[in-house]
Amino acid sequence: MVKEEVEELFPQVIGQKKAKRLIWRALQRGRLAHSYLFYGRWGVGKDALALELAKAVNCQGEKRPCGTCQSCNWVTRNSHPDFLFLQPLPKSLALEEVGRLAQRRVQNPYIQEELEGSLSISIDVIREMEKWAAQRPFMGKRRVVIVSHCDRLTTPATNALLKSLEEPPPYLLYLLTTIHPQALPLTIRSRCQLLRLGKLSPLEIDLALRERFSLPPPQAKFLSKLAQGSLGRALRLHQEGWQRLRREALSLLEEALWGEPLRVMGSIEDGFRGRERMKAKGVIEVLLSWYRDLLLLSQGMGEFVSNGDRMERLRVESERVSLAKIEGSLAKLREAQTAIGLNANLKLVLLVTFLGLRRIVRDEGDISDRF
Repeated sequence: MVKEEVEELFPQVIGQKKAKRLIWRALQRGRLAHSYLFYGRWGVGKDALALELAKAVNCQGEKRPCGTCQSCNWVTRNSHPDFLFLQPLPKSLALEEVGRLAQRRVQNPYIQEELEGSLSISIDVIREMEKWAAQRPFMGKRRVVIVSHCDRLTTPATNALLKSLEEPPPYLLYLLTTIHPQALPLTIRSRCQLLRLGKLSPLEIDLALRERFSLPPPQAKFLSKLAQGSLGRALRLHQEGWQRLRREALSLLEEALWGEPLRVMGSIEDGFRGRERMKAKGVIEVLLSWYRDLLLLSQGMGEFVSNGDRMERLRVESERVSLAKIEGSLAKLREAQTAIGLNANLKLVLLVTFLGLRRIVRDEGDISDRF
């Protein structure tokens, strides 16, 4: 298959040539597995590929998926009778909101909305799915179930899904996606064909931001360097207003490292009055990119920094802190990133993180003991 043909496969999926080629060949030869597990970092196109495959299996056009036939359009609108999209949601969410969220996710799988509360896929959802899956296709050749972020299945839901995967009817196709395949039981993984989706290149992200999301070229190029191979991350940074967020994050950092610790508490209290989980994630993303740049500078690789417009400040900071302190700070920030992802208390996570950064950089004791 020539390069131009590969580019045309599953056009809604950015990059991922190897994964698209493997799926396309299985589709063309009629050798699709009964269940797939697409895994890889957040925002690289796992759900996008699953959705394109869901369109392709029932596509009525000559070139699958055509994206224009009735079947493809119904999948895009999340209204196809033989298509089901499941994702982790809070327990308290109203039924109509569940449908609206699924529709928005299906229409743009690279953008994930931030929801408050504990997110999971419950046993009740899987039982309803099983009832739906027991019925033969209504209008297509196959019924397709996408389980997004399947690592968020509750234990009873995981056990129920396992039984469904053991003896699926021939018309049913399961498409599971996850960031954390190791969090799934081996019994689930062994019943799926695994396909890893890798990082996107800065060029692929840059082009997608400009051509698909209409970002100005300078902003697209800037965000593509910060995205760490994830189009989803680039879009989230754009939504947050990267420049404003960076100013706020660096101001907090300066205050934490070289100011009064009590003032940091006040700044966090003022800056995070509501449940602003997305903003908190953005602040940590900013600081991770900042300390990665410090690491690059310390190794004489300044030409690769992401925050090149702040080079003067980066150089000053790199002279203040040692390599060991930079690495320790990066570890502390990754801990914060994990904690926020697990729905920990935002203000507490941020306070502990900023005080921890101060302790690392200034060789102080545990400042939290003072409060």
